[in-house]
Amino acid sequence: MGTEALRGEDRLHWLLGRLVHAYARLDLNIGLQLKWLGPYRGVEVEDLLSASEPFRKRVRKLRPLVFETWGHSKLAAREAFEKWFERVERARALRNDYAHGRWGRVSMREPDLFAFVGLSWEFDPDKIAPEVRITLGELEAQVKEIEALSRDFLRLQKKFEAEGRWSKAWEDEHSRKTSAGG
Repeated sequence: MGTEALRGEDRLHWLLGRLVHAYARLDLNIGLQLKWLGPYRGVEVEDLLSASEPFRKRVRKLRPLVFETWGHSKLAAREAFEKWFERVERARALRNDYAHGRWGRVSMREPDLFAFVGLSWEFDPDKIAPEVRITLGELEAQVKEIEALSRDFLRLQKKFEAEGRWSKAWEDEHSRKTSAGG
């Protein structure tokens, strides 16, 4: 059975699984970027490369390394990476909400419409966040956005490759050779 044949709750669960998988892939790729950019820029990152460390900490550490490497001199590069980091933050918030909230079908007559309620232990009806209604098509668009983040980072990296700033060690070594006439 193809995924197009999935309906209702089966498709909801399939999409939520894709969302969790895409988020995990994004986390892995952010860690891999840290693994090479940290030492490349002379910044300690090993303490963040643990499953017990929050995703948000890795993103916070990656941001200045990316801007120092690609966004240091060209405004277009800085703006493009800034937009990417904004998308990552939206994905993080969405994943956290969706993974910890409750989902339910709105009606049997509308098999592709679901209600989502964020995690809460509030009893006061005036303080309870309202449910959010979302179609499976809307959820799928959100999943595709999270799936695109890893690929889009690599595209930005390639696009601004020529703008990349060499590591301090490389700069020091080559500036000595240049100043020594080599």
